[in-house]
Amino acid sequence: MKDKKEVLIGLANVLDNKANSNLLKGSKGAYVNILCYALNDVEFIIEATKALNEIGLKLIDIEDIEPISERAKNYLIDDNLITLAKQTNEENRIMIGVLHTYD
Repeated sequence: MKDKKEVLIGLANVLDNKANSNLLKGSKGAYVNILCYALNDVEFIIEATKALNEIGLKLIDIEDIEPISERAKNYLIDDNLITLAKQTNEENRIMIGVLHTYD
C-alpha cells in the first residue's frame, strides 16, 4: 500500500448528469482523462466522482488508473495532459482534460 500521494491518471466515461447540463452538446457520452493528486485508486474515484458531479457530469466507468509517471514510461502523453499534471497538487487536487464525445 502506498503511503504517499502522487498524481494519478485515469480515463473516465461520463454522461450529462443534470437536465440543464449541456456540456456534451447532445452527445450520448464522452471520454475524458482525469488527473488527481491521490493516495490510491479509491481516493481517485471518490475525488473524480465529486468533481464531475460539480460540473454536471456523471461518472459511468473509469479505467487504467495509474501514476502518470508510469503512464509516461509506456505511452506518449499529450502536452496538455502533461501541463495539467504539473498543476495537480495538494491545493489543486483534480484536473479534468478535454471531453471526447461519442454518439
